[in-house]
Amino acid sequence: MSMELEYVFKMFILIVVVLIIITMMWQFRDKIVDVCLFPPCDKQGGCNVQPIISEEERFSIMVLDKYCNLCWMKNGGGKCKDDSSCYVLNLKNDFIPGTWPSTHDYCIVTCENAASSLYVQYRSEGNGYIEIAC
Repeated sequence: MSMELEYVFKMFILIVVVLIIITMMWQFRDKIVDVCLFPPCDKQGGCNVQPIISEEERFSIMVLDKYCNLCWMKNGGGKCKDDSSCYVLNLKNDFIPGTWPSTHDYCIVTCENAASSLYVQYRSEGNGYIEIAC
């Protein structure tokens, strides 16, 4: 008698475990699909860059080049397919518009007004470039 109940109980436990696994797979199906099993698993498109808030005393050519270069590297040197915002620069002294020549060809300052915050953004158009806007 005990052998028959043991078999039934084992089958019951097996069914419960299978149901739990199926339920977990159903709940996390979106994350399971994104798992890479066989490399290369390069996602087409974005580089998943999150904006960072930073504070600077003054805006200068060195600051411009630093943030342009950092944002450019975060976006794979212009290889990302999506636009992204890299940095929000809070300036202690207002930004005064004018000609800001960068040492990098991929960096463009489009801010034409006095501002206390600047946005360093990656634009994917063409070969990609970094835009500093108000």
